[in-house]
Amino acid sequence: MRSGAVQYAGISGATRTLGYCDYFGEGEVMLTDGRHRATATAMTDVEMLEIERGDVQYLLRRRPQLLHRIQQRAQ
Repeated sequence: MRSGAVQYAGISGATRTLGYCDYFGEGEVMLTDGRHRATATAMTDVEMLEIERGDVQYLLRRRPQLLHRIQQRAQ
């Protein structure tokens, strides 16, 4: 996110507030053809960047260490 605050509720029921430079939707959705099962609710006006799955997969092929960081963050 570029600005704002988002309340993110995962499928486990855990919630967290996301802000500048945080991201979501990465795990199963970006890496497979899975569906996103969490809920993200804007708490303020939010400015975000959307990165298409194909672009993420391209990045991960070129920078394998990025996949490791995303997997760690998803846990």
